[in-house]
Amino acid sequence: MFDFRPLLTGEGLISLLSLVALEIVLGIDNIVFIAILSERIDARRRPTLRRTGLGTVGVQGDHGGSSSLPRARRAFSIDDAA
Repeated sequence: MFDFRPLLTGEGLISLLSLVALEIVLGIDNIVFIAILSERIDARRRPTLRRTGLGTVGVQGDHGGSSSLPRARRAFSIDDAA
């Protein structure tokens, strides 16, 4: 069984709250990124991109980081000129 007593200290609670806040911010960042990216592709492909993107983030977490942008551009054939 896991001992939760270290989390109930002041330092543990601050660490836990910091982690929760970071996860929320990164989750919102992913949603904004997908929304911006989906506006740059054909209207008929947008729902697929949104479902795929949110599904991938939900399964993978935020471990893709900023390196996701070049892969997404290649995967959905998006140029910077658009």
